[in-house]
Amino acid sequence: MKTSAILILALTSIVAFSCKKESQPASAADQLITSQKAIVTTNTWKVTLFTENGIDHSSDFNGYVFLFNSDGSVVVNNTISGVSLTGMWNVKASNNSKSDDSGHHEGSDDKNKLVITITGSHLMDEISDDLDIVKISESEMWLADDNTTSPKEIHFTRIQ
Repeated sequence: MKTSAILILALTSIVAFSCKKESQPASAADQLITSQKAIVTTNTWKVTLFTENGIDHSSDFNGYVFLFNSDGSVVVNNTISGVSLTGMWNVKASNNSKSDDSGHHEGSDDKNKLVITITGSHLMDEISDDLDIVKISESEMWLADDNTTSPKEIHFTRIQ
């Protein structure tokens, strides 16, 4: 009797572990991130609003064109000066966790974040951040920084 029970347990274990697991469908959160990434990479963008601490700095971005590539790189060209800069970007889920050292509160709500890192100019340092995606569509992206000491709002508009 004991031998039969051990044999049945061994066979059940073999069958359970040898079955190929079916791939799980993407979660709604993963599907949203994929959709948002597709929107970001489908278009070329310009900054139409940039405020920090309630002060409008939008005109500082005149002539800048942003191209977010599907490989996670971003190319920024200034059509006036000819300056070209590169960086990285990503969309990540808000993780509802603790503050980071810079006063930013990652995951302060359920919004996904557009993370942009562009170096080479002070102006691009201002854009580089993990920004809450407030609104995103084929024609515009509204982003907000959750840094309470220096809040930013950035609107990108698709270039036709």
